[in-house]
Amino acid sequence: YATQRCLVVTNSNDEYIYPIQTASADETIPQDDVLVLGKLGGVGRLQKDVASCKASLKAFICQSVTDSDQSATDIEVNNLDVPLNALIGEAQSGDNCTIWVDSSGHSVNDGFKFMGTLSSIAIDASKGAFPMLDLGFDGVGRLETMALGTTTTLSASNAGASVGYITAATPATSQNVQSSGVTTDTTSSLKFSYDMPTETLSALGSAIIGNTSAVAAGNKVFSKPPFKATMTADGQSLTATETQWNIPNVNMVIVDTTSVDNFQASISSAVNISTRSFSQNVGDVGATFSITAEGTAATFN
Repeated sequence: YATQRCLVVTNSNDEYIYPIQTASADETIPQDDVLVLGKLGGVGRLQKDVASCKASLKAFICQSVTDSDQSATDIEVNNLDVPLNALIGEAQSGDNCTIWVDSSGHSVNDGFKFMGTLSSIAIDASKGAFPMLDLGFDGVGRLETMALGTTTTLSASNAGASVGYITAATPATSQNVQSSGVTTDTTSSLKFSYDMPTETLSALGSAIIGNTSAVAAGNKVFSKPPFKATMTADGQSLTATETQWNIPNVNMVIVDTTSVDNFQASISSAVNISTRSFSQNVGDVGATFSITAEGTAATFN
């Protein structure tokens, strides 16, 4: 195959197409040797607990997106908060979303199918680079499907025929990024992260061998509060930003082209400046400052 597309399906069956740049998934299967007296080698090697899996997606934050032929929702800056809030809610209730990365439309002859819960959100907007969104997911059990090869050659097609690949996208640029209410600072980068640690609840007597669907009855992954929200700014002048970031619910505006087409992330609980730094080299025009604000909850809108 030449290329693939990525589809994220929430537990409530809402489908979203992200302008994905990279996607990855892996699984870890805990096994151990059985050793006994009287035998030099092991008498067996067995899986002793349920497997775990992870997935990560890196996507452009876009002002506009169109796809080829799909009923799913294209993720643009004006609706980016909707799937994020949905995935956060499902992670707290222990519900799985599904990630399809393939070129065949829900059959996964190549690529992978992952089921799990959202564990992290990261946004990086730097001068001279496209703003990017990183999503991390944790799951229990082996991947639903991981095709270590392909039976189809798609060198002359775009992710297969009519499976919802993105045909056009306009990424946001650095001119659309700012910290809310700050117009006087010289900021070179803004970063936002929301970490939601996960924990697996398992019951004795439940299945441990198999993919996520096979072991789901007795093993579930939940997000585990308290969460950690972090905003970081770098630049040559951050006086106004520091003042603003000591106030709860101050937004880091990722894209603000109009009053409608915008996406905002903010720390909504227990926010305070946690670190400040200063750096300057010979010949630099102005020093470089960095500040980080932390809290226990985030809001996306």
